Amino acid sequence: MVKACLAYCEPGKEPIIFLSEIAGTISEKAVKTDKEGSTPINEIFIPEGYSKVETEIPRKEMVKFWAKTEKYWEKLADYLSKSDI
Repeated sequence: MVKACLAYCEPGKEPIIFLSEIAGTISEKAVKTDKEGSTPINEIFIPEGYSKVETEIPRKEMVKFWAKTEKYWEKLADYLSKSDI
């Protein structure tokens, strides 16, 4: 399980944190590629349902995966729709 977060802060106020949990495992070995936008976590994270680290999975496929699993964007949108901004 990997935890990810998104923080939102208005000037003069405390930040609000939105969390997501993404199912997957950590590889025993990093797999470096020349994939654009790759970060160290992409080199070791194996998303649930896959047998390869993220850097080895086509970008289009990973975009679909993250769109289904990253829930903090929805939480932020819900917060903003209910706030007095």
